[in-house]
Amino acid sequence: MAVALIMVASVVLQRITLSGYYQIIPGSARAVGPLISVSGMPSTTRAADIYLVDVYVTPLTAWGWLTAPLHRPHETFQMSDYLAPGVPDSEFATQGYLDMDLSKRAAAIAALRAMGWQLTVTPVGANIYAVLGKSLAWRAGLRVADRIVSVDAITVHTTCDLIRYTHPLAPGRLVHLGVQTAHVSSVGRITYGTTHTVALHTAALGNWAGPADCPGAPIAARSSLGLEVTNAISAPLPATIAVSTDNIGGPSAGLAMTLALIDHLSATKITGRAHVAVTGTIDQWGNVGEVGGVAEKTAAAMAAGATDFIVPASQVGEATPVAGSRLHVWGVSTVREALADLTKLSGVTIHPLTQPNSRPLNS
Repeated sequence: MAVALIMVASVVLQRITLSGYYQIIPGSARAVGPLISVSGMPSTTRAADIYLVDVYVTPLTAWGWLTAPLHRPHETFQMSDYLAPGVPDSEFATQGYLDMDLSKRAAAIAALRAMGWQLTVTPVGANIYAVLGKSLAWRAGLRVADRIVSVDAITVHTTCDLIRYTHPLAPGRLVHLGVQTAHVSSVGRITYGTTHTVALHTAALGNWAGPADCPGAPIAARSSLGLEVTNAISAPLPATIAVSTDNIGGPSAGLAMTLALIDHLSATKITGRAHVAVTGTIDQWGNVGEVGGVAEKTAAAMAAGATDFIVPASQVGEATPVAGSRLHVWGVSTVREALADLTKLSGVTIHPLTQPNSRPLNS
């Protein structure tokens, strides 16, 4: 009877999630090179031993919370607020896929720039990154990954364009947004529909003030749309570059994708004989940012047989206690620093297969 009661209790507790909290356990390491395809310019068929490492992130259940002491070191969970307060848990997966989509764009630009290409990046709107669940925006059908391209017939190039226009408005003001609805496939691929109009009223600002560094933003903002937004960008590239990331979400593979693409476009294998796991976000300028679950990712890198692990410079302290003497940890802040470390490690330098900007760029 006691065993039966425990089994019933475990089933019930596994169905109860603690809103806003997620279970994080080590995932796997996978080679990035085979995920990349390049057409329209020379690229290599061999791939450097560069691996992205992931973690499994699921909503934390009451059962997971109660059994936490039974988990093994580095194969357990940590509790984190992945979504802003009031944002539905249902948006978590789409937010991760949007992160990956934006990361792939930034990785392609950063890789080519690191190899000497001069690229022009154009802002093309404000992607919705989060929607308050009880907001007017949510009721109007706006969701994560949708792209806002205009407000009251005024073009929205960047998030700051949207903020500068909406924040001075009085709460309750009706605005008309030009929106491209995001269509997210079952494996996380995002495509966009044609622009349509969404009408909604502004709300009291609350805690959603938006970036404080927007030039010309009102000092005393009055209202908001109940949205968190991030910039969408586009750039003409010298080739068609695709990265297959089905069922992979989040921005933490940005640096790994950047380095793997550089290897694809180089005549030399940039890792030499080393097996290098990589984690870190990337922006279009090649800056590396922090990621979550570094300790768990270190365990995953070790399990996959990596010899070296490149992480954001500010997070070396999270990786080294797990790595011990079995895995060499390198901390970097930019793509160029990562390439310099790979040169130290392998003795190999980059030799582009195509001279930068030696041919017209394709849109």
